[in-house]
Amino acid sequence: MSASNPSPDGVVESDRHHHHDHHTVEMDAAATPAPTPDTDPVGVIEAALIRLVDDVGVLAEEDVVRAFSILKATDLPGYLRLRHAAKKANRDCLVTVLDKLVRDELSGSDDDASALDELVALARAQCQLHHDADRNTVAVIPMPSRREVWRVYSSGFEEWLRAAYWRAKEMGVPETTMKSALATLAAAGINDGDEIEVHARAARCDDGYLIDLADEQWQAIHVTPQCWRVVNESPVYFTRTPSMRPLPMPVGHGDVGLLWQHTNIPAHSRVMVLAWLLDCFRPDTPFPVLELVGEQGSATRLRHGYR
Repeated sequence: MSASNPSPDGVVESDRHHHHDHHTVEMDAAATPAPTPDTDPVGVIEAALIRLVDDVGVLAEEDVVRAFSILKATDLPGYLRLRHAAKKANRDCLVTVLDKLVRDELSGSDDDASALDELVALARAQCQLHHDADRNTVAVIPMPSRREVWRVYSSGFEEWLRAAYWRAKEMGVPETTMKSALATLAAAGINDGDEIEVHARAARCDDGYLIDLADEQWQAIHVTPQCWRVVNESPVYFTRTPSMRPLPMPVGHGDVGLLWQHTNIPAHSRVMVLAWLLDCFRPDTPFPVLELVGEQGSATRLRHGYR
């Protein structure tokens, strides 16, 4: 059986198709840009881990070192996870070399390092760092006219720290530097601080209850069976969430009967509603659920909407 030789035209046509396919692959590769350390450090590292299986020199490549450096400054848990993944990908690679290269890369940013040190020192000098039972770091900030209490990972504490740094240096804080500072302060509160109880809006006190007004002065109301009074500094630690709003300052000689002008509650049920309302401010008891029952048109939906 004889084999036929391809014609010159067939060879040219085959080469043309091969060149077209090769050109298409190149165009597809160009359409998907490779990740860069500045835009996607995790993507750079994950791609490097695939090559690391056969090439231990990957960890010393400039883009890979920069990606690890950016991740360490902005996301320490993520950095540690990917560093561990590198050790598992190739047991022969030396992560200690990577650590040195990352240190050298970070130390090259003297301004950022200086700002980070100043930010952490400023926070530790002006506030006390503790943690709650869930090991969330809490900052207690004494001030001349009030005492503020914020969780370190909260918008309230970050705003306070940025304002304090501005007053001290008249400079803003880059986002990466702020994240590194918060991570350092959180670690200090968890490992060096005491465990404290932190409350939101209401708390039990020895002889009654405390209600946080959530006002700018951080005042609270101390309620006992005999009376109530405004306290400028609560004996317990109250913190706040972004959704909390201030309560109106109470006044004496009020009339609870005015409440019924705005709610369609029968007279025989009003004591029960008042008991429910008061129990909402007692965090040490089970929270009751108020169920309003009425026929259509009796404004039950409107009453459910009252805050």
